[in-house]
Amino acid sequence: MRPRKRQLREWLTAYALLAPSFAGLAVFVLWPMVYSGYLSLTDWDFLEEPRFIGLQNYEKLLAT
Repeated sequence: MRPRKRQLREWLTAYALLAPSFAGLAVFVLWPMVYSGYLSLTDWDFLEEPRFIGLQNYEKLLAT
C-alpha cells in the first residue's frame, strides 16, 4: 500500500472512531448550551410560543 493511501486510511479510521464522541458532545453539551442561550433572550411561559425580547431578561437580572 502506498504511504499516502495508508495515511488517508488511518485518518479516516481516526475520524470514524471519534465521530460518536463528537456527536454525543454536540447533542448533550453544545445543543443545550445554544438552546438555553436562545431561551434566555425570550419571554416564555411554557404555554405559548417563546417571544423574542432580546437582553431585557438580563437588564431585569442586573436591576435587582
